[in-house]
Amino acid sequence: MIRLPALTADEQAFFARARDEPAVLNVLAERVRGRLAARLGVSVLCVDAREIRTDRESVSGMPIILPSEEMKDAWLAARFGGAGKTRCEPAPTGLTGSLDRLLTLALAESAINLGDRIVWPQAVGMALAIQNAWCEVRFFIDPGCLMNWAKTEMEKTR
Repeated sequence: MIRLPALTADEQAFFARARDEPAVLNVLAERVRGRLAARLGVSVLCVDAREIRTDRESVSGMPIILPSEEMKDAWLAARFGGAGKTRCEPAPTGLTGSLDRLLTLALAESAINLGDRIVWPQAVGMALAIQNAWCEVRFFIDPGCLMNWAKTEMEKTR
């Protein structure tokens, strides 16, 4: 019988991620879809959720959540009725602040529901359809700080 060398920590992390990644992405995508649909009262589809490569060295501490301009437009149009902003002017942050909070809570709830046993990717991209608008959001995550951050965010809602 041939004895194989033990897996290195990097190899173990690779296999853990391969096993857990679809669950992470599916849970986060469903949470984002559900929260958007509930708040907007319109159909929302998650077309694609995937780990993305990032040129950022690493994210430290608080996750960075970046909804695209198209997502902000779709949010404003569905939330407040009518058309989104004109192409010349950016969406007002006062009106899109609730979108940022909703996405933050979706990430925090997903992290807490999945628990510490899941290995999170450092960046997730998600393509969504809100009514007939195609848009995307990106989550840049520091997996080491995610659970503490998520608990802090959930405490803010009480």
